Amino acid sequence: MGQNQRESRVYRHRECGEETLVDGMDFTYVSHIFYHPKQTFCASCDDYFPIQEFEWADTGECITDWYARYAVKFKGLNRILADELFVYGVIILGILVGGGIGFFVGNAWGIWGGIGGMIAGVIVVGFVGFVVGVMIKESVCRRLLGTEDFRSLL
Repeated sequence: MGQNQRESRVYRHRECGEETLVDGMDFTYVSHIFYHPKQTFCASCDDYFPIQEFEWADTGECITDWYARYAVKFKGLNRILADELFVYGVIILGILVGGGIGFFVGNAWGIWGGIGGMIAGVIVVGFVGFVVGVMIKESVCRRLLGTEDFRSLL
């Protein structure tokens, strides 16, 4: 766990002035500067409202302004490399390449060798793809934001 990693944060609904604590996966989702929610929950009103009606209680900054302030740092290739979709793409590429190579190499021992080689290739190269994709994504986020965890941003 990082030194600045937060497990929760409080936001305020501007309409009613009341605060709501967000934590867990909800906090991860609300904090994501690329895939943030269109609306979020107000505990006092017991209903969902557009995200632009909320501000971080500790800074007073509108949450949508907060998203924009950080997201603007990711331009061009950096935006692609910092995206979860990039990680998924690298995993899929690893699975396809590993499966193909494994099948052709293993096929020298017959069809069952080809199938075994394909399965091994999918697992090994798919995992390598996952590790490489995550390392690239985290590296870009650390370089541009100083952290790979959007929950720690103020």
